[in-house]
Amino acid sequence: PERESLCLRAMSKDPGARPETAGDFAQALEEWVARDPPASRRVRSIPPRTTGRRRTIGISAVVLVGLIGGLLFAWRSGRNEGPSPPHPPPPPPPWVRPEVGGPIPQGAWAEATEISGTFVLRAGGRSKEGQDGNVWSLSAGPEGAMEWKGQAAPCGPFCDALLVALRAERYLLLGGQTQAGKAIEGGWIGDRTNGMWIPQQSDLSLATVPHYAARDEANDRVVMLRREGRALRAYEGRSQADRWSWKPLPGWERALAPQYFQARQDAMRGRIYVLHATVEAGPEHVLLARDATRDDAAAWTPIQVAPGLPPIRRSSFVVRDGLLVIGSSPAKESPWEFAAGRVEGDTLVLHPLPDPGKLQHARLWIDAASGRLILTGSTIGWEEPEEVWTMDLDPLARWLDAQPRE
Repeated sequence: PERESLCLRAMSKDPGARPETAGDFAQALEEWVARDPPASRRVRSIPPRTTGRRRTIGISAVVLVGLIGGLLFAWRSGRNEGPSPPHPPPPPPPWVRPEVGGPIPQGAWAEATEISGTFVLRAGGRSKEGQDGNVWSLSAGPEGAMEWKGQAAPCGPFCDALLVALRAERYLLLGGQTQAGKAIEGGWIGDRTNGMWIPQQSDLSLATVPHYAARDEANDRVVMLRREGRALRAYEGRSQADRWSWKPLPGWERALAPQYFQARQDAMRGRIYVLHATVEAGPEHVLLARDATRDDAAAWTPIQVAPGLPPIRRSSFVVRDGLLVIGSSPAKESPWEFAAGRVEGDTLVLHPLPDPGKLQHARLWIDAASGRLILTGSTIGWEEPEEVWTMDLDPLARWLDAQPRE
C-alpha cells in the first residue's frame, strides 16, 4: 500500500531515497490522505500467514507516523507563532564598595593626576582647610582591599603641578603653586618605596598653565600637553643630570576652546585622547585621538561618538586597550552619569553604566595591576572625604562585547 511505501522511504538507509525534509514528508502524507477515501483506511486484521518481519515493519511505520506527526505539529506551531523573541541583553557589571584603609583624602583634585600600571596618584587639592600638599597613592592590598597612602611633598601645600608616573615606583612632580600663590619652579622625582625626593630643574615654567603629561615608552620621553591661549600645544620632555628640557612639538598643535580640556593615554595602544569644549564654557565637547609616537599633525583623528557625547560641565574619563569609560555631569548640581564603550578605529559606541549613588564629585582611574576600574568621589561635594567604588575590567569588557554595535 502507498502508506507503507511512504513510511519505508522515510526509514530508508539511503539518504537519497528519503524525503529531504520533514516538511516534504508531511506534504506527501497530506497528499495521500486527500487521495485515499476514509473507507479504504479502515483497520484490517493481519492474516495469519503474515511474517514477523512484516508485523515489525507495520508497527515501526505506525510509531514513525506518530513521531513525525508530533514533529509536524510542533513545526507548524512554531511557524505560525513566528520567531522566538530575542534574549534580553545581560546587565552591566555592578559597582563594588571595597574595603579601604589609610587616611582618606578630601577636597577637589588638582590638575596633577595620573594613572599608573600599579597604583593611582593624585597630587594637591583644595579643601575647607586650604590646599593639600601631599602626593596620594591608592593601591590594591591583600584580598582586594585598597589603601590610601600620603607622602608630603617638599614644597608644602601646592596645586596645579605636573605629575607623571615613571618606571617602577617613581614619579615626576614639576611646577605648581604654593598656598600663598607663589609659582614653584622646578620640581622633584619621588619614590613611593622609601619616601625620598630628588630635586629637579625645568627650563619651562609649569606654574599656572593647565596641562597633562604622559610617558611615551616607545621614544623614551615624556609628552606634555598644555593650553596656551586658544591653542593646545605639546612639548617633548627629556631629563639629563636632574634637569628637564622641553622641546615644542609643532605637529601636535590644535585650536581649542580656552576654557577646558582633558587628556588621557591608552598606553597599550600608544594613543592619547583629548576631550575639550567646542566653545568657551559650552556644554558641547569633541573627543580627539592621536598616535602618541608620531609628531605630525595628521595623527589627530576626531572620534565619532554614538549616540553622541552628553552635555558636559564636569567630566572624567579613562581608556585602556580601546575600552573607554566616561563620567560626566551636565550642570553644577546635577549628579554624575557614567557610560562605557570600545574605540574601534575612529568610532565609539557608548552604553550606560549603573549609577553608583548620585555622585556630586567624581574621578575615574584604571588600576592595571588588579584589573579594575576605580571610581573615587563623593555624594555630597568636593569638600568631603573621597569614597571608592570598583568594577572588574574583564566582566565589563565581556558585557561590552555582547552589546549591539549600532
